[in-house]
Amino acid sequence: MRAFLALLAVVGAVSGFQPRASTVRSPTSVHGFFDKMVKGMEGNYAGGDDSPYAKAKAADDRKEAERKKKSDERRARGYTELKDVKAKSFAKFKYSDKQGEKEEAAAAAAAAKAAAEAPKKKKKNFFGL
Repeated sequence: MRAFLALLAVVGAVSGFQPRASTVRSPTSVHGFFDKMVKGMEGNYAGGDDSPYAKAKAADDRKEAERKKKSDERRARGYTELKDVKAKSFAKFKYSDKQGEKEEAAAAAAAAKAAAEAPKKKKKNFFGL
């Protein structure tokens, strides 16, 4: 009797850890809840050369070929290295501030004219004498 109860306890414990097969089906898979959404998403990915995906891929390939061509041209020209530079060069402004230069020149000229015309003042003595 004890052996039977021990065997029953062992079988119960072992069967408790066994996974159970589930046969529950989802109502969305049965009734096709997402069918319209899937058709809409797959509509743009129809196969062939006329599909939007194929057209976009071809445009990307053309852009990549142009980029690679420009890169190869730059590489063929070579790069200026520091040891190749013989003279100092400074950055050149693309746009010059002509109005600002004129105002600065006019202000400098006015200051020079005022300094030349100003009469020299006589120094005052200690008590204004």
